[in-house]
Amino acid sequence: MEFTLNIPVKYIFGKNTIERIGAEIAAENVKKVLLLAGGGSIKKNGVYDQVVNSLKQNGIEWIELWDVQPNPVLSHARKAIEIVKRDGLEAILAVGGGSVIDEAKAIAGGFYLGDVWEAFSGKARIKKALPIFTVLTLSASASEINTNAVLLNEETNQKWATGAPSLFPKVSIVDPTVQYSLPWNQTVNGFIDSMSHITEVYFTDDIEISLELYEGIMRTLISSIKKLKLNEQDYLPRANLVYSSSMALSAFPRCGCGGDWSQHGIEHGISGMFPKIAHAAGLSALYPAWLEFMYPYNKSIFDRWAVKVFGVETFDEALKAFLKLLVELDSPYSIKQLGIKEEDIEPMTDLILQGGQPGKLKSLDKADIMTILRNSYNYKIN
Repeated sequence: MEFTLNIPVKYIFGKNTIERIGAEIAAENVKKVLLLAGGGSIKKNGVYDQVVNSLKQNGIEWIELWDVQPNPVLSHARKAIEIVKRDGLEAILAVGGGSVIDEAKAIAGGFYLGDVWEAFSGKARIKKALPIFTVLTLSASASEINTNAVLLNEETNQKWATGAPSLFPKVSIVDPTVQYSLPWNQTVNGFIDSMSHITEVYFTDDIEISLELYEGIMRTLISSIKKLKLNEQDYLPRANLVYSSSMALSAFPRCGCGGDWSQHGIEHGISGMFPKIAHAAGLSALYPAWLEFMYPYNKSIFDRWAVKVFGVETFDEALKAFLKLLVELDSPYSIKQLGIKEEDIEPMTDLILQGGQPGKLKSLDKADIMTILRNSYNYKIN
C-alpha cells in the first residue's frame, strides 16, 4: 500500500457559490479568460448571468466560445487554442459539465504543444498548462477535481484520454441547485458514469479502506438517485449525488489503485463511432454484459459488492437488483437499445483496439471485446 495523494483543487461546494468565481480568478492574478461553454443551457438556468456578473465585479475580461459537444471534438479544441493565442487570454473558465471541462483541459495543455492531439495520441506529454477554473453544471465525469480529459478526433473516430498534474483545475465551483433544471436522463447519466468510475477501480482493488470508501459512495449514489426520482429538487439527495460524483473519480478514495478501465475503453469505441450517443448511455448499455464477463476474474470482490452495496448474498442477486434499477431509471442495458446494429460490432472492436487492449482484470483481445458487445446486443431481462 504505497501512494502519493495530491489534490490541489480549491473545491467550493454549496448553494450560492457561483458568485465567488470572479474573486477566485482575480486571486490567481488572472485578468482575461476564455469562457468556454456548451449549447446554451447556462443562459436558461441563470448560471451564465451569475458568472458574468461575478467576472464584471472583479474586473475580469472574457471572450466566449460556445458549442462544446457532449463528446468534445478535436477541431473545436484547436479553434479554441487559436483564440487563446490570438487574444492573449491567460486562463480557461469552463462553465458546464464534464465535456466542457475536458475540452478546457485540452485547450490549457494544448496551448503549450505543437498540436493538442499529440497529448491524446501519446506522442507528447503535457508538462505545463494554462490555469483552469470551473463552474460545474452537470455531475458525471468528476473532471472538476481530477487531471483527466477525453477528446474525440472526429476525422478518425478515435476517442482517447490524457492526463497530467498540471491539468488539475485551480478552483471548482459546485452549486448542486443549478442541477435542479437538468433533464432527468442527464441526472441518470451522471449517476451511471459515477458508478462506472467506481466499479472500474473497485473490482481491481485490495485495499480495505479504499473498498470501504467506495462502498459507501456507491450506496450513497444509489439511495440519492432513488430519492431524486421522487423529487428532482430535493436538495440533500441532490447534494449527496453531486459530491459523490466528484469523489467517484477523485484520487482521494483510490489509495493508488489504478483500476481496470475496460468498460470505459469499450464505450469510447461506441461514442467514438457514434458521437451522438452519450458516454454514460453507452456505459449503461454495456454494464450488465460487462459485469457478467468480468465476474470470473475476481469473484470475491464481485461477491463482496453484492453484500456491501446491495445487501444481498450473491453476485447474481446483485446483478438482478442493478438491472431492476436501470429499468426503473429508464437507462439502457443493451447496445441494441442505442440503435447499434450487429454489423457495427466488429468495426467498433477494431476501433477500440487502436488504443491498445483494454483491461486489467483481463487484458481484452478482439474476441473478448466482441463477446462483451454481442452479449450486450443480445441482452434480455428474464
